[in-house]
Amino acid sequence: MPNVRVKKTDFNQTTRSVVAIPDHYVALSAQIPATAATDVGGKKYILAGTCVKNATTLDGRKTGLEVVQTGEQFDGVIFADQRVYDGEDKVTVTVLVHGFVKYAALQKVAGAVPESKNPMILVVK
Repeated sequence: MPNVRVKKTDFNQTTRSVVAIPDHYVALSAQIPATAATDVGGKKYILAGTCVKNATTLDGRKTGLEVVQTGEQFDGVIFADQRVYDGEDKVTVTVLVHGFVKYAALQKVAGAVPESKNPMILVVK
């Protein structure tokens, strides 16, 4: 029998959102290395609110986003949690490149929220 992924969606759950104004944003698909995943309850995820670079170029979205490090600025934000499965080298994610983003929803890097270098992303406190 083939290995088929089945996802159960609970429509009563409250999903954390990174956007401050949900009707005004642009998000694109992109690749990110599976090594960027965070372990949550024994499962690996690329977490929503992760700040990334190389999101505003087609080549960067194809070859792989990079999670920003201490002192670096971001040009994209991972839009939704994405599960990473064993054996995956790269994961397809949705990356926000334009819109209003909640400050509190951004993942911290070394205890601080990175700054945006993308003029089309406004971080709202």
